[in-house]
Order: sequence, then C-alpha cells, then structure tokens
Amino acid sequence: MITLKLKLKKALEISDFCKNYSFLYRKLYANFELSKDENFKKDLQTKYNLDSWFYESCCTEVKTKIAQEETHQKKQAAQIQSLEKELKETKPEGRKGKGKTFRLHRKLAYLQSRQGKKITFGRLATLRRISFLSNDRAQNQSEITQLQKKYQEQRVLPIYSIGEAPQKSNRKFGFDFPNQKIIFKPDKETKYNIFFHASKKQQKVLNQLQSRLGELPISVRLSEQWVWITYDEEKL
Repeated sequence: MITLKLKLKKALEISDFCKNYSFLYRKLYANFELSKDENFKKDLQTKYNLDSWFYESCCTEVKTKIAQEETHQKKQAAQIQSLEKELKETKPEGRKGKGKTFRLHRKLAYLQSRQGKKITFGRLATLRRISFLSNDRAQNQSEITQLQKKYQEQRVLPIYSIGEAPQKSNRKFGFDFPNQKIIFKPDKETKYNIFFHASKKQQKVLNQLQSRLGELPISVRLSEQWVWITYDEEKL
C-alpha cells in the first residue's frame, strides 16, 4: 500500500468531526471485542454522530493498529529474550567485556521500559516536557498551558474512510485529482470541496488514479490541514 500525504490549500473547519471520530476510535480500541455487537455499535454511532460507514472504517483502523501492536510486542519480547541470553553468555571481564556488558544492560533496560507502552513518541515527548516544566509551575505556566493544548491536539485523529471500488473508489469522497480537488460527503446534506497541493511526482500518480476510479479502492484520511490518499500500487 502507498500513501500520498497532501497539504490542503485552506484549513478545514472539521474539528468536531475529527474529535468525535477520535473518541470512537479510543472507545473501539478499549472494547474491540464488542465491535460486532449491534447495540454497542448503535450506541456509539448515536453518541458520536457518525454513520455505519465511519464506524466500519474505524473498526478496520483499530483492527490494523491492534495487529501492528501485537507484532511489535512479539518482536520486542524476542529482542529482550535475545539480549538476556547474550548477557548470560558475556563475561564482564576486561575493558571490552565490561563495555559490552554495560551496553547490553542499557539496551535491555530501555526495551523493558518501553514494553507494553502504546503512546506515540511525539505525545510522549510532550508529556515529558510538561512534567519537567511542572517542577516550577509558577514560572512555566504559560508554556505548560501551550503544551497541554498541543497534547490534546495530538490526540485528535484524522477522519478515515476505507476505499471501496464499486462506490467510485470511496463511499464518502469524490475525486477530481487533475484539478487537485476532492469532495468530502460525510452525509447527504453536507459537502466540502477541498483543494490541495501536490508535487509533479504526486500529480502523476493522482492522474493515474483518476483514470481508474471505480476499479480500485482508494482510502482517505482527512484532518483540518492534510489529506492522505492510500491505494494498492499493485492494482494501479
């Protein structure tokens, strides 16, 4: 899968939509075993004012995230096991032996500290900075407030609509790639005409996608500042 990240020419006012989608994502992530339950589904759709297509798209995104984390955790556990074995086999004698033992212990401690953690590095860096500044909250209150706002913004996810070939490649988006335009249709009464910037290289790919609309699925993520176009390069 290939994703093109494209900057919007004008910021969109869809913050409430993105926040509702983010709430839905976190609720599904925490209760994914209930995702197929019809009552659970209807309750969340009503609570966050999102239709069944956005619900299914969000389920797909959460399922992918969970699979990625499981793969990462298995890889991390294997790395820790390998380091522990190497430490047992390393003799901490002499300058080289002591240096290698120190490096192995440091790497092992880092992996163990990260084991099971799911927060992204960007958000983690923001939280660490807030924690550091809080040692002198009176002097740093202004920066702390700005960072707290930044952290909340980092928690807001782009809207996601999974591609669907029979529905002109996507049920919620129309495409006019030659004119660097997409049309977002969250419901029957609402339509956003959205223009974006694209490099020559990106535009060449977009023109190819335009010629294949309705033949291959095109998935879309949309925030207030960016749009991400995802497609299967093997089908293009």
